[in-house]
Amino acid sequence: MHTSKKSSPRSSLIRSVVLLAILFCGFYMVSHFSRHGLPANISSFINADADVTRQKIAQMSEAQQDSIRKEVAGFWVSEFKNQNSTVRKSDHLEIRDNGIIWQVINWAVTFPSEDTLSIYLTRNGYLIPYGKRSDKSGYACDVRIIRQTFIVGDDTCYGASQTDELWSMDKSTDGLICNDRIFNNYTGELQEFFPDGMIDLVDALISIGCAPGYNLQSYARDAICAQLKNLAPIEFNKETMHQWISHYYGPLIIDDILHSQMLFSIPESLTVSFGISVDGKVTESRIKSGVSGRVSQLIMQSLNQWEFPRHNKKDKVPTIEYTFHLSGN
Repeated sequence: MHTSKKSSPRSSLIRSVVLLAILFCGFYMVSHFSRHGLPANISSFINADADVTRQKIAQMSEAQQDSIRKEVAGFWVSEFKNQNSTVRKSDHLEIRDNGIIWQVINWAVTFPSEDTLSIYLTRNGYLIPYGKRSDKSGYACDVRIIRQTFIVGDDTCYGASQTDELWSMDKSTDGLICNDRIFNNYTGELQEFFPDGMIDLVDALISIGCAPGYNLQSYARDAICAQLKNLAPIEFNKETMHQWISHYYGPLIIDDILHSQMLFSIPESLTVSFGISVDGKVTESRIKSGVSGRVSQLIMQSLNQWEFPRHNKKDKVPTIEYTFHLSGN
């Protein structure tokens, strides 16, 4: 005859403690991700463009991979400056014929207050050409980022290590085209290719870790928001709000969304509409016109975290429209 066995007070207590621990861990993960976002290795996987997968690309043989690595090897430089000279970007990329990559990216920002900020990303990794792109010329390449270091003003921290990215790469008469950005051959002295001591930072023993999931876009956004917090509230002006996009958010963040990794199906333009609360927060954002694909989703995710000058229009939340011109950017 089967009889039920009554749980002891000790086993009930253990179960209660285990359940409490599970609930606590779940709460921590939810609150942590809501503040910092997903870790870089997870977010890069989720953000991969769903329209094209590796299953649609014929994988190269090892001999073909070696050939592509040798073809794109060299010292490459890409430089960018927006029309207002508020943002300057430089990207120094060394690709060795065995696929090892060293990269130093610098963003220099000048704010209306005449404050300046320099953001550096130094990293190393290796390049694995995967296959020829079917949607355009060039190759889809897996890039494993081994280690990376950020310098934001006077602060230095280690970013996520052992993360994966997907790059588009092609060699042309114009130079190297990487993620739809043209890199030119470096013609100066090789010992001056990277800033002094910058490469050494990758292997330096720095105990401070960057905020989980942070990248160049995150630090740029924080820098813009920090500048805005020092401004007194203003009379609401749509032109002023537009200028913060065209002078800062556009050339820093939208440009990086379009050129930091391999993307597909980039729309020619995207028009958005959103409100700006009295404390400068974005509210009720939506796509007004343009394709609602993966690129548009990435832009909208970023837009919802932007801030603008505080204003004194308290009777209602004012809205603005803005068109991002993306194709050929």
